[in-house]
Amino acid sequence: MLAVAVLLVAAWHRVPWTDEGNFAQPSFHLAWNGKFATPTADPSAQGLLRADQRTYWILPLHSFLLAGWYRVFPTTIFWARVLTILMLPLLGWQTFRLARFLTGDTNVGLLAATLLPLDYVVLYTGSWARPDVMCAVLGLTAICAYLRWREENLRRAVLQAAFWVTLSALTHPNAVLHIAGLTLLVLWYDRKRLTIRLLLDIAGVGVLTASPYLVYIAQDFEAFRQQFLVNAVGNDRMASSINALTIVWRELSERYAFAYGLHSGGLLPRLKSVALVSYAAATGFFVLSPSGRRQAKVGLVALLCALYFCVQCVFNQKLSVYLIHILPLYAILVAAGTMWLWRNHRRAGVLAVVWLVTASALQTAGMFWVAKARSAVGGQREAALFLTRNAGRARQIDACVSMVFALHFDARLRDDQTLGVVTGVEPDVFVIDDFYREFFEIFGRTKPALMGRIRQRIAAYRLVYDRDGYQIYFNPNAPFFTTSSTRAGHGS
Repeated sequence: MLAVAVLLVAAWHRVPWTDEGNFAQPSFHLAWNGKFATPTADPSAQGLLRADQRTYWILPLHSFLLAGWYRVFPTTIFWARVLTILMLPLLGWQTFRLARFLTGDTNVGLLAATLLPLDYVVLYTGSWARPDVMCAVLGLTAICAYLRWREENLRRAVLQAAFWVTLSALTHPNAVLHIAGLTLLVLWYDRKRLTIRLLLDIAGVGVLTASPYLVYIAQDFEAFRQQFLVNAVGNDRMASSINALTIVWRELSERYAFAYGLHSGGLLPRLKSVALVSYAAATGFFVLSPSGRRQAKVGLVALLCALYFCVQCVFNQKLSVYLIHILPLYAILVAAGTMWLWRNHRRAGVLAVVWLVTASALQTAGMFWVAKARSAVGGQREAALFLTRNAGRARQIDACVSMVFALHFDARLRDDQTLGVVTGVEPDVFVIDDFYREFFEIFGRTKPALMGRIRQRIAAYRLVYDRDGYQIYFNPNAPFFTTSSTRAGHGS
């Protein structure tokens, strides 16, 4: 309940992320226009062929669920995030089941399920309207289904697992982690019981479950191919080196250290790293103590954790939210280590419990404080209100897709970081915010000629609003442009 309360506060106050706007667009248009499209995407500027007609650049399951959610609840960023928040208890439940199946210890499962939602990165991930938590829930459900039924009915176990892991794969590509984990467990327990027929049945379940999406792909395969490649090849998704030490170092420094505040110059953000101390201590103890590993029955948990870590080293953009898939395994190791200390060295066990309570309190309090103290929603809403009042006759508004919620999914919105320079379109209005400024910094380093043309475009427009990090520019040739609108939005 504490985690849910903190998440609700964060869901209300945090300014939408660009990914949330991108994921929300196809869902909104599916819900209200019956078309799975991303109209804010400019195919010419972003290379997403016909994305404004058919969406292939993301996997569909979370978007379809969100579309159904939109039919019942308001189409706001808060309510989109509530859908993710409601999945967090399911993640805790599957973590409990996984711990109990692999260790045989209910207390370890209860402690792991209690600790997991109090981790800062879990709170961080759980407060975004993204598919990561859903993908993790479905992936762990597949593994738990296999472990639940394998002794009674292997066929039922693997077919249920195939169904759930296919749903996970239809949610996000990070399902590859759970596919790898499931494969490891099947080979570990039942490699001698597998038959050709059973393998064909597994493949059949996967194809049948994915068949609606396969039919959708067949309707415009070229658009699928191009959109998928643009999204898959870019964004540093694969390891850029074959040096194992470099790969591991990048994973630790660019994902873990960043996620838990170690790159921050301030002390308070670094306090998030208390979770890393717990994970490192538990992992190190079980790696260095075979007897402890045997007594706690965490050998397979440690093996799964190592497998997930290795896959994430070579396959994954270094986003903090992707840690949601491996964190349940870390939580189980920490819980198992704590219970082992409690049973074998009571004083050390008491100290471990005190440490975990303190660490959990620091992380949840930190998330609450950041959400309240750094609330940025008001600034975006004010900018959107200015546009509503002063740009009602604009034909096209170029702005970051994160503004779709504040603008109530205005059909005029286009997300083009080049402000129409690449497409040759002169929008009536464009909005520059922190997200666009980050793109401009990248363009300045990697494409200076393009950035020069963008600066010329900015100089040709009139700044009419400058407040809270949002700058709104009007095309002076636009029919709605007036001197009064130029003065209306300036402020401190």
